[in-house]
Amino acid sequence: MAARSSRSTFDPEGMTPASLRAVCVGHRPAAIYTMPTVHNPLGCVASLERRQAIVQVARQFDLLIIEDDAYGYMAPDAAPSYAVLAPERTFYVRGLSKSYAPATRTGFVIAPSCFGVAIEKRHQ
Repeated sequence: MAARSSRSTFDPEGMTPASLRAVCVGHRPAAIYTMPTVHNPLGCVASLERRQAIVQVARQFDLLIIEDDAYGYMAPDAAPSYAVLAPERTFYVRGLSKSYAPATRTGFVIAPSCFGVAIEKRHQ
C-alpha cells in the first residue's frame, strides 16, 4: 500500500479549510492527519468554528480524519474533538506516553463504527 502526502497551509489555529479544499481538488486524498489540539510543533489549538469547517470539507470530499490527540490533555477547555463532531469518519488516536508516563508505550484508537468488523478481523 503506497501513500502520498500533501501539505496544507496553517495559521494560528492550524490547518486552514481553504488549503485543505485545495489539496482535495488537486490530489484527491483519502484521509487527513491532524493534531487540532496543541499541534506539535506549532502549539496551535483549533477553535470549534475551525473544526466544524474542516469537518465540512472532509464530508464534502469523503475524507477520513485521523486525529492525533497526543497533547490534548494540555488544553482541557479545547473544542470537541473530530471524533465527537464527525464520528462516522474520524479515527481518534491517543497514546499514554505523553500524558501518563514517558516509558508507557500504550495507546488506543477509537474508530468509526463502520470499521469495527474489519478491525476485529485484523486482530484475530
